[in-house]
Amino acid sequence: SIIFFNFIRNFKFLINFLLIFFLSSLLLFFIKPFLDKKIPLSSLTNQNVFEKSDFKEKFTNDFTFFYIVLDGFPRLSNLEKINYDTSALKNLFNDHNLTVIKNTNSDYLDTQKSISSTMNFGKIKPNVNLEKKYFYKFINNSKIVNLFKENGYEILWFPSDQSLSDCPTHVEVQCITSPYKIKLLNKEIIKFYLGILQFQTYWIEKINMYFITNFSNKSFRSIYHLDVLTNHFKNNEANNKKFIFSHILVPHPPYLLNSKCELQKFALDYKLFDRVKILEQIDCFSLQLDALLKVIEKKIPNSVFFIHSDHGTPIISETLYNKENFENFVLISKELNCKNDILTKKNNVEIIKKIIECL
Repeated sequence: SIIFFNFIRNFKFLINFLLIFFLSSLLLFFIKPFLDKKIPLSSLTNQNVFEKSDFKEKFTNDFTFFYIVLDGFPRLSNLEKINYDTSALKNLFNDHNLTVIKNTNSDYLDTQKSISSTMNFGKIKPNVNLEKKYFYKFINNSKIVNLFKENGYEILWFPSDQSLSDCPTHVEVQCITSPYKIKLLNKEIIKFYLGILQFQTYWIEKINMYFITNFSNKSFRSIYHLDVLTNHFKNNEANNKKFIFSHILVPHPPYLLNSKCELQKFALDYKLFDRVKILEQIDCFSLQLDALLKVIEKKIPNSVFFIHSDHGTPIISETLYNKENFENFVLISKELNCKNDILTKKNNVEIIKKIIECL
């Protein structure tokens, strides 16, 4: 319109349009939470949503417990089927007393269902049909968070950029994000407007990372994913027993890093399952995990790890929602295998209950 018609006339129309858009969307932003509260499902509790299960309530050990969720990380055996060399990963696990539980499966293909059910020690009841956003509160307000808090643990929370892993508000936690990321982009109203405009915040993050790595003395190995944890524990003391939760968007898109954990080339294309880029994320994960484990062994030697993927990724068939999507990855510290047949368990819910028995 501006190019082919009178500029002044259409400029006035453009201003009016943007004003109406801004005011109407702003009104929606503030009214929507009140509308949502009228939905009966939003008042459900953990007991209403998840199957009841018994678990140990008092811990006899003082481990610092790392609970790390990888988004869409595949089984090692599936990586081997596409000729990916897993020997470096296996050597890394063996060097740090970590054990892979073989042939595990996720109960759900949806991240919010998988993580919330595991953290609440029970599958979702068959008659429960909630929107995605209602599962979010069952992650940060989960039974496992409350259980560790009741046992005197300090809670450290490393959220991803997805709202499903936002920091808890019902208990005191230390909410930790990368000190080099643009905090303005984490504001709910900013996310709201950018979402309406279909604007990807990762475009801004890539520009930010480019300037950090090229025009400052800060290391790029402290900005994303597991490196955020490594950077925190490298620079802070951890004397008290802690429960550390982190949701890592690896190898889930957007594919930010390459095999050396450097910034990916700028691109606006977005392919949900890009095998080459997925494998690059896994290469980077191996480097980041090695760095994290070395720091933790030095700074917090009495630490144990439960690392699992919410579900698998179809890197063999590249077909969504098939059997391969359920085939996930589970890694635990050998100290969490206290001769209670944990290695025979094949889904996240059963594994976490066995882990709690060893604490």
